[in-house]
Amino acid sequence: MIITILGTRGGIGSTTLLWNIYKSYSDCKTCWLSLTPPLPPVFFSDKIKSESIYTLKKNIPKWNFETCNFCNDCINNCSYNAILKKDDVYIVKTDVCNSCNMCVICCKQNAYNMLEFNVGNINCFINNGNDVLNLVLNNNELLSQWHVSEIYKFLKSYIKSNDICFVDVSSGRKELWSEIIKMSDVVLFYTDDVNFWNLFYKSNMPRSAKLILVVSSFKFDDFVKNGFSYAISVEYDREIAVNSIHGEVVSDINYKKSINEIKRIINENN
Repeated sequence: MIITILGTRGGIGSTTLLWNIYKSYSDCKTCWLSLTPPLPPVFFSDKIKSESIYTLKKNIPKWNFETCNFCNDCINNCSYNAILKKDDVYIVKTDVCNSCNMCVICCKQNAYNMLEFNVGNINCFINNGNDVLNLVLNNNELLSQWHVSEIYKFLKSYIKSNDICFVDVSSGRKELWSEIIKMSDVVLFYTDDVNFWNLFYKSNMPRSAKLILVVSSFKFDDFVKNGFSYAISVEYDREIAVNSIHGEVVSDINYKKSINEIKRIINENN
């Protein structure tokens, strides 16, 4: 099972929440993946030795000026705006190319062919018997829906049926949410923005994942007043954050109740 946490902004404790849920699953094999750097400080250690366990390979079109007649069909047919013309040269922006192959298909002069490139790695180290994974992209790569799709496909083959992988995503990155929700089994949506949740809830975004709304305790009443009484309220303050950074499991009774409620929902029908 893949459990991902998403949030509209940082600083409200989403990673802290996910880490405490991760620590609460002591009765099964778990792993952690930070989809965007950095790893939570709790995993930092001078003794960490990680190794690459998966290489992301991407097919990138290579342009051949000798056969090109500069008709611009490649530019006009690229849905991702990944091809630019500069003077008498076509430039492929590898960071936004989605490897759709359309430039190769539409080019009547056969001026494009696809070549495979390594664009990043997923590294792994062991922390208390569990795998901690970290995505490391090449410097010219920007995380896109293509990357997300490839990473989650890898995760689905990497974890066994009874294992759980917790995926931590930096706040924001709304352009990735659709693919993340499609590829996850459970999504914890952590927000303190009632208006945003109202729009998101009414949107037509595909929701193949089980979606759990988590809100800051000081915003809980606002969500209830707006009809979202199913929101799970989570306590969060500086002490909780500091304790989690140092590897301690939150001892606050209300926080534990929230975690247990989240786990109950996760485990329903799973």
